[in-house]
Amino acid sequence: MRRALLRFIRLSATERTLFFRSAILLPLIACALRIFGLPKVQAGLERRRKRADLREGIGARQDFGNVSTVVRMAGAAARYGLVRGNCLSHSLLLWHLLRQEGHEARMRLGGRREGKAFEAHAWVEIDGQVVNGHDDPRDLFTPFEVDVNHELTPQK
Repeated sequence: MRRALLRFIRLSATERTLFFRSAILLPLIACALRIFGLPKVQAGLERRRKRADLREGIGARQDFGNVSTVVRMAGAAARYGLVRGNCLSHSLLLWHLLRQEGHEARMRLGGRREGKAFEAHAWVEIDGQVVNGHDDPRDLFTPFEVDVNHELTPQK
């Protein structure tokens, strides 16, 4: 515990802010996913981002640094926060934070069959590159053709 605290103290103010923001959002996203499902939660996060852009101006985004910093702090929040979450809640958090930063992040879902069981996985890509996870999930999971960034968003 002491080592984790010392590492936290050495973080920059921006990294600490991003950690706390992630640690607060992850349980909210995980809970909302269970209650409302992916399409509604994703649409709600996107509306929240657009409202913030209008209120603050698109150029007034908070600068959390590069993509790897956002990925690292979101991962730390999943490891050390109150809720660990699953790949879907973690990827949704990361997708939201990166889009708030102005990155064209895309949520991806994939699946595979293991015997009679079906397994699914979620991840985030920027310019076709997977940003969360050490291995490329496309090696194990076949990506669904549905564009979860648009097609799962409720139509008005």
